[in-house]
Amino acid sequence: MEWFTSSELESLGDLPSSARRVRERAIRENWQSRPRQAQGGGREYHISSLPKETQRALKISQTKKQQAADKQTEQINGAELKGTLAAMKLEGDEKTQDIKRTLAFNNLSPKEQARVRARSEVLAAWEVFVADFEAVEAATREFVDAFNRDQLGLSESVKTFVPKVSRASLFRWKASYADNGPAGLACQYKSVKQSIMDAQPLLVAFAEGMLARMPHTSPANMLRAMEGEFDQQDVRLPSKRALTTWLSNWKVKNKRLFTAVANPDAFKNQYMVAGGDAAENIVRLNQLWEMDSSPADIMCTDGRFTLISCLDVYSRRAVMKVRKSSDSFGVVLTARQAMLEWGLDGQGEQKIRVDNGKDYASHYFQIVADSLGIDLVSTDPYAGEQKPFVERLFRTFSHGLVELLPGFIGHNVAERQAIEAQFSFADRLKRKAGSSKNIIETTLSSEDLQAFTDRWIDTFYMHDAHNGLNGKTPAEMVQNWMEPVRRIEDERALDLLLEPIPGQKGVRTVQKKGVKLDGGWYVAPEMGSRVGDQFMVRYDTADIGRIYLFELSGEFVCVAQNPSITGISREELARAMKKEQKKVAEEKAALRKKGRKINQGELIEKIFARKERLIAERNANVTPFPKPQLPHETGYLDGAAEALAAADAADQKGSGHVDEHGQPTQELAQGMNQVVTDRVKQRTDPAETPTDRFQRWIRQHERKLAGEALNEMDHKWQERFELTPEWQGLKLVYDEFGKMAFGLKEE
Repeated sequence: MEWFTSSELESLGDLPSSARRVRERAIRENWQSRPRQAQGGGREYHISSLPKETQRALKISQTKKQQAADKQTEQINGAELKGTLAAMKLEGDEKTQDIKRTLAFNNLSPKEQARVRARSEVLAAWEVFVADFEAVEAATREFVDAFNRDQLGLSESVKTFVPKVSRASLFRWKASYADNGPAGLACQYKSVKQSIMDAQPLLVAFAEGMLARMPHTSPANMLRAMEGEFDQQDVRLPSKRALTTWLSNWKVKNKRLFTAVANPDAFKNQYMVAGGDAAENIVRLNQLWEMDSSPADIMCTDGRFTLISCLDVYSRRAVMKVRKSSDSFGVVLTARQAMLEWGLDGQGEQKIRVDNGKDYASHYFQIVADSLGIDLVSTDPYAGEQKPFVERLFRTFSHGLVELLPGFIGHNVAERQAIEAQFSFADRLKRKAGSSKNIIETTLSSEDLQAFTDRWIDTFYMHDAHNGLNGKTPAEMVQNWMEPVRRIEDERALDLLLEPIPGQKGVRTVQKKGVKLDGGWYVAPEMGSRVGDQFMVRYDTADIGRIYLFELSGEFVCVAQNPSITGISREELARAMKKEQKKVAEEKAALRKKGRKINQGELIEKIFARKERLIAERNANVTPFPKPQLPHETGYLDGAAEALAAADAADQKGSGHVDEHGQPTQELAQGMNQVVTDRVKQRTDPAETPTDRFQRWIRQHERKLAGEALNEMDHKWQERFELTPEWQGLKLVYDEFGKMAFGLKEE
């Protein structure tokens, strides 16, 4: 750009700050001007007639604008370039050379790539600065001076990698860029000869595809796959050592990418950006709770249990329940303990963050939360980082004093195996024999584990400083909170809302006989005028003959009863049902024991013997009367009879294979000996090796190819052998290398 308006020249260099004053000076100093080309009229002035300071300021301003709008050097997609290179297949082509130069840039380390971009930005700014000057040397000196005084406003990376510049550096960088492309701007750049892999993008693309699908494949298997994929193609395959080196270098250069493919969990833990603070917007006690479940790393005397925890994000205080498994009822019980001990959010905006597991996404838990005005916030699937505080609680607990408890089984399979390895081989044999279910001895019951958990939280966890709390303890955070919290005053009312609900989300319709539930009818006087209406039903765990009915909006309606079973608690019913199931199991075992005394084979034999005896007794004095018979004759039957007669006559006359004394002739004896010898050779020897058997197959196969007919025994053996996996595997070797691979000479 060479022509500028008075408005564009305001305050540049030593010019006035108003357009009118600029025009007055232009008239006084007789600047070269012309009518403005754009719409709006006025005049514009050529850069060459402006004062030197103004020209300098204009160049700096143009350089800044150019850098903001356009970056000369950007990282080019390597995979796309490699595909283009493969399609062109022209080593001497100018475009191919440019692509190779850019590939060399992409092979630089991230730090060197940043240095190249910074130097490229300096070169681009220099070219813009000197573009309108006839005296390039003078303009370059001015550019160097402006750059070193930080007047060009280039990016921060330029200041980091190019703090100062000289005329010689600019011309050297320019020449190196022209010769080697972007990579020529790196420190001590030397052109590196491409490996056989990098020189063939098809190989690289195939290898990267295998790494994506099978990240832990070995170099040997990858080389075999390449041999199969590019068989009979114009592709040079690397040696095993060259491929191993290339794979190692690729995994180092693409460490994060390879980890993301090979081990997504490790990538999430090591490389995923953890921006922001998960508790940034949590400003109140009980504003947000997090709940989660985790198997305990302890084997109790009554089995392995699960820990269900609830944590307040603001204070980090926590409660933890030991349960046989993580189910919706256990989750509700854990939340109940937190509600009674802590209260709820003082502003009535209580939230609980949970995952989307079936125990937390159950309709039962959702109804309980809705009844108490609690909002359940679900995380994304497999996104433990979205509830980081309760996850950290489990880690703190499991890596603390738990490791010193009897029955500690380790945090993972490797640790458990290491613990079991401490026991003798005899102890492990005893466990396999059934004398002990777990080789790791324990004396801790689930009740003991619950007591330990409660004590650990009250003694250690609540009074240990947390970095996320600026060095405060959870107990201090609770103690310092002076705002009111909401309390549930009627614990029995809370327990009623926590009662289990029947299926169909707890909704039942009142019929003429009342409410039908679990095969029985529940009635109440209040139902008389509500036939056809729907209600929310809750069980009474203390009495199976009683249920509670609520409006769908939550208002209490009535208590309904089943008179036939009122007064029996569900606990008593469960015990009775278990007792009945135990009785059935014992009777079943006794019945099976009786069944084992019966021999089925003997039983069938006795059934046949009895029936045959009855038939014999019934027919003992019966003689069958002879029935008339007629001969059945056909032409084929007559021909067969004639053939048999001819054979009998030949036998009486002699076959010629025996002499007058009835002994085999010499010809017959030799033939019989040959047959015996052949059969002995053909018989599979237990010591016969796979190579021996395949050599035999090769000989018979060549005889068939030569048109020779095999005898029945050879033919049957070959058919059976060709169906075996042994033959199929050796056949691949035979097809590839011929019979020399089996010790036979080619003819």
